[in-house]
Amino acid sequence: GCTKMSEEKLNRKVAVILGTDVVGYSKHIEADENLTLRTYEARESVLLALIEEHGGRVFNTGGDSVLAEFPSAVDALECATSFQTRMVEANKQPDSPMKMRFRLGINMGDVVKRGDNLLGDGVNIAARLEALSQPDGVSISKSVHDMVAQKTRHKFHDLGLQKVKENAFHAFDVIMPHTQKRQGADGTKKPLLMVALAAVAVIGAIFFYVFQEQGVSKPGNQVISINGSSADQTSENSPSAK
Repeated sequence: GCTKMSEEKLNRKVAVILGTDVVGYSKHIEADENLTLRTYEARESVLLALIEEHGGRVFNTGGDSVLAEFPSAVDALECATSFQTRMVEANKQPDSPMKMRFRLGINMGDVVKRGDNLLGDGVNIAARLEALSQPDGVSISKSVHDMVAQKTRHKFHDLGLQKVKENAFHAFDVIMPHTQKRQGADGTKKPLLMVALAAVAVIGAIFFYVFQEQGVSKPGNQVISINGSSADQTSENSPSAK
């Protein structure tokens, strides 16, 4: 019984997670697979060297993505911004055969250790932040922001609360010379959609209110007692009203 319990107990810890991804990787592959793979290999070698230099450890990779953990939020941020600065410079070179851009996200949160891999919400939110970030940019969670804000030279732009799929999180953009200042929480499609849905709900509520008010002037259409006498009127004029 005890052995089974210890096996089932999840090995948890708090970690700083960096997620990286290539912008438009599929389109690059379709256009020129060999050049894309060669370019990514060269860019990835820069990333891996920076991760190691800043004390990080890669725990998962995909076709165009890397997930790494860091012992320090400051180190993760310095690694991310250094990499993006280098990538912007590399893309400016006239002899650069392919302009390859990256998105980066950093989160600090609870993760589950399984072998050398890390799983859980802490990792998922890092991936969501990476997807949220602008090309050549770095987006971070509030937990990372609160840890690094007073310890680095970087400035940050508050994007507000974001909701991507099942994850809700407070996000910030790291301000860099080459990035755009996005419009707060409206910097992504998802919050804009939520604003649009809220507007539809408000319009619907207004129509409902107007309809209800019109109903009050027609005794046969009344449903709810407004002033105390309406209910009697309704029952007399509309016996079948529900």
